[in-house]
Amino acid sequence: MSQLRSSRPAPAADTVTRAEMKPALSSAQNSDVSDGAPASSAAENDAKDQRFELILSGPEATLQLAQALAAVACPGDCILLEGPIGAGKSAFARGFIQSRMATYDRVEDVPSPTFTLVQIYDLPDGEIWHADLYRLTHPDEALELGLDEAMETAICLIEWPDRLGTAAPTGAIRIALASPDREDTPAPEHVPDSRVARITLPQSARAALTDAIRSLLP
Repeated sequence: MSQLRSSRPAPAADTVTRAEMKPALSSAQNSDVSDGAPASSAAENDAKDQRFELILSGPEATLQLAQALAAVACPGDCILLEGPIGAGKSAFARGFIQSRMATYDRVEDVPSPTFTLVQIYDLPDGEIWHADLYRLTHPDEALELGLDEAMETAICLIEWPDRLGTAAPTGAIRIALASPDREDTPAPEHVPDSRVARITLPQSARAALTDAIRSLLP
């Protein structure tokens, strides 16, 4: 059963993989990017991150991405969902959580925690925390919710992670969703609700997470 809780960057990565992702996956375009030597040890770690860019041509493709990661996520994994209002952050989180529930033959509504701030789903293999930090004004408010502890023991899906400030976990998976309005990532024809997903996996990411993303590439 779910629980409600309302209280209590750097140089480009070694590889950027860009692909167009449809309900039936299609062609890919890959490129390597190198911007020179990093300026600090933190930058060196960022430079070793793996980055992927997928064009999600509609809600089904967003769901497909969520299901792929849900299948391999483990307690302690944190997914930071970035992007403007309406980018698809809540849709991704909903698909992820419902996919995990389906493993245990559970069907449950997954509302956006815009007003509750955090919604917790207790599953046999551990908790999933879905947080929407849009209304927070200081990182300490996120800590009062218990997110710092949850990021170590549960699967966390966090919308508006910029509100965490320096408390954002360095080993998190980052998914930035946006409309493909740049010239180098044009929207697929006849699909006005397509999205670009820019995914960053930290150097320490388990192979299963990397494989889940790569499995979506044609």
